[in-house]
Amino acid sequence: MEITLQIIDNETLQAKSKVYSIPFIGAGQLLDLWEFEEGIENEKSLTVKDFKGYARVISNAFLNQFSAEEFLSGVPSYELIPTIRKFIQEAGTNPHADKQGIFEGKNQKTAK
Repeated sequence: MEITLQIIDNETLQAKSKVYSIPFIGAGQLLDLWEFEEGIENEKSLTVKDFKGYARVISNAFLNQFSAEEFLSGVPSYELIPTIRKFIQEAGTNPHADKQGIFEGKNQKTAK
């Protein structure tokens, strides 16, 4: 799973993309996401507190490669909701789903 944050250079005021990646979302981080979502009172009307909570969950899921504040600063405002939605959708998805049925173990034979 990857996430791209925009880092603004204070001198040039130019944005540079920085990509953060992890091989998968751990089960503990998925449970943290679900636990956080259980506390949201109205999913159709998220509060500032909810958005900051999502930022913390995402930061933790990416093993704190960036802070919640860096996440909020690095996601353009118009991409905040789509970025959170993408994270939620991908959090419980098998990153190897497109490769199902292909095994490369030592004692396993692959289909040809």
